Amino acid sequence: MATAFRTMRKYGMNIITATQFMDVNAYVASDPRMPRTRLRRYLGQYGLRGEALNREVRRIVAGPERRDNTLKVGFYYTWPYGWEPADFTPMMRRIFHGKSTRHILMFDELKQFSVSEGNTP
Repeated sequence: MATAFRTMRKYGMNIITATQFMDVNAYVASDPRMPRTRLRRYLGQYGLRGEALNREVRRIVAGPERRDNTLKVGFYYTWPYGWEPADFTPMMRRIFHGKSTRHILMFDELKQFSVSEGNTP
């Protein structure tokens, strides 16, 4: 427990909630690190116009297809719209350069300790 508190003091107390099951058909909000208008402007610099530009913006905003979505404790780097460097195209690699955010993931297991010891209220 002391290790958890030490880590929270070191990296700050930003708590995010992760859900296991997400609605695939839900509307994808624009990512503040790379809004759709900026994404369109950057893609336009590579010569994409009209329907090709719209199709590429929709593909990037939809995010990658998830193969394995298991969460583990540790440090995670996230890029806009859930992309990872292994899935980047050469254009995306240049556009998303420097747009990653570092997160630390720790599971709250205090509840499991109290249930296993029989100290339930």
